[in-house]
Amino acid sequence: MANHAADNLNYFLLLEADHQWYLGAIRHWNNLKVGFDEQGIWIKEFDYAQIQSVEVKTIPYKKVFYEKNGRLFPLNSLLPEGTVPALIWTPIDRAIPVTLPALNHNYFGVNEPLTMRLVAAESEQESVAMIVDLDVLGNYLEQVPEVRLKNLSWCILDDYTACVLGTPLLSVQGEVFWQSDVFLIPSGFELELHALKEALKQLLEVSDSDRILWLKSGKILKVAHTDLKPLSRASFRMNIKSIT
Repeated sequence: MANHAADNLNYFLLLEADHQWYLGAIRHWNNLKVGFDEQGIWIKEFDYAQIQSVEVKTIPYKKVFYEKNGRLFPLNSLLPEGTVPALIWTPIDRAIPVTLPALNHNYFGVNEPLTMRLVAAESEQESVAMIVDLDVLGNYLEQVPEVRLKNLSWCILDDYTACVLGTPLLSVQGEVFWQSDVFLIPSGFELELHALKEALKQLLEVSDSDRILWLKSGKILKVAHTDLKPLSRASFRMNIKSIT
């Protein structure tokens, strides 16, 4: 189907009721309507951009259809598989309320198990953050010109490490991360279930200016925007005194 024709089609998504929590990534699209029958959960009124989005493509166990003359065709198929169900349709944010468990936000202290994990990335992404030892960072700052630190910000994570954000990154040894939405993910990895990102942001109560460091161990660390300071020798010296 050419894009100009596809734009005028009506799209439906079918998901078994047991998997409705995967819909957290699209629950904020308030144009969508939801209905329920014995097959599961039906969602309709997607536009073409939404049906082709990463949020939809990464929802597992789904079936996607387009509608033509009241008949439903699997996406990219010319053979119909049924008809549009006669259901009571409800806005998605009312039909699927958010019911997320409580989570401990303490540094490196997430007590509740998460269903998301890191997997090997299919493509390489630009690194925009790093975790570096405080000793290494301090030694580097004494040698490098201040202009090299332009566009970089930082915060202390614990008694031994700091997080530096911005590009170009420092030329020091450390663990580097790339950014996906508010999540800082170790280079070479990605989140297994992209569809859960929006629900996880709600769970962790993070704003778009905050960052979540996702460590290889599976633990996470919230970095609030207000914790970040411009990186400089003076900033480092002043803040290192608070932990020594």
